Amino acid sequence: MSLFLNEPRSATLIAGTNAIVTVIGKESLPAISNQMPDFFLRIATTLWTRFKTNIEMIREMENLKPDSARTDIKNLKASLIDFMKCERIFWLKNHIDEIQDA
Repeated sequence: MSLFLNEPRSATLIAGTNAIVTVIGKESLPAISNQMPDFFLRIATTLWTRFKTNIEMIREMENLKPDSARTDIKNLKASLIDFMKCERIFWLKNHIDEIQDA
C-alpha cells in the first residue's frame, strides 16, 4: 500500500524460513505493469476485498448495542493478543489498544 499511497509501510514481514524476495520500488511499477498485467489486478482485488470486509464489519457494529459491542471489543482484544503471540507478529501490539479505543 505504501507504494500506491506514498505513506510509510504499515507492516514488516519476517520470513519464517530462507526466502528469495524482490524489492519493488515506485520506479519499477510501469515495467511490472507491462510484464505482469495480472499483478495489479491481484492487488486491486485484494484491497477491494479487504475494503468490503471492513465496510461489512462497520455495518454490523452499527447494529450492536453499546454494552454488547464493548464485550465484543474486549473479546477481540484478547483474540488479537493470542493471535499475536501464536503467530509471532509483534507489530500488532502497537495497534491493539488503538483498535479497542476505536
